Amino acid sequence: MDRSGLSFCQLEQKLDDAETKLSKERFSHLDTDKALRRVRIHKQTYEDFIALARSQDIPGLHRIFKISNQYGWSAEKLMEKTQKALDGVYHPKSFSDLEFDLATTIYELGGSAALYALQKSPLSPPARTTLISRRQDYKLRMTVGSVTMTDILANIKTMFKDVKPGKAGMTLSMDEVASDGRLCYLVDSDEIGGLREHSGKELPSVKMGKNLDVVRAVTRAIRDGKIHTGQEVFVAAVARNDDADCGAKPVLLIPTC
Repeated sequence: MDRSGLSFCQLEQKLDDAETKLSKERFSHLDTDKALRRVRIHKQTYEDFIALARSQDIPGLHRIFKISNQYGWSAEKLMEKTQKALDGVYHPKSFSDLEFDLATTIYELGGSAALYALQKSPLSPPARTTLISRRQDYKLRMTVGSVTMTDILANIKTMFKDVKPGKAGMTLSMDEVASDGRLCYLVDSDEIGGLREHSGKELPSVKMGKNLDVVRAVTRAIRDGKIHTGQEVFVAAVARNDDADCGAKPVLLIPTC
């Protein structure tokens, strides 16, 4: 025994306990150092972020905050996404209804050019292609080749299905509107759309089928000048002369040159 009255075994146990406690304190100190380093890094990142936001107009910054909160981004990822948005390689979505309505109004009044110009601003509203699904309330059938009653009746059914039946005079309006002058694929009929109305005389078929023969034939005919893509779309619309549902509703769409 020593002067404290403890045996050798007791002293050895006490020493082991002290070493264990010291080891725990050492690891706790290391964890604290790591936590402090992370806090300092986060603090510096946030300071860099604030400096960037103060000095630059970042497109869609409010949406970046919304997405960051939704997915729980770290400070570093928030900074990374913000820098990418500023560089034009990241386009934050998560548009609000107000932004969709604003973009639609701008597109309706100013056209694609106005909406494209606004996209380069810090507001960065939805693109025209993003608006299509929200603006397309009715899926109309485009006529390919000669005018058919099948297409007209299908469009009448689509446009007037919610109109309450009743006696009313009808007004037929016809005009042409400018188009992009390009081809498209019509899923419902498996046809190539966008060719002018007389192209059927030069082509045996415009149905895609199971291979690319029709695509190659259309390509050759366009390159040889035998057929053309429609530069305008002929539109026929019918309007009811009534107090309700009196707007003109298109029933015929056919590309023309």
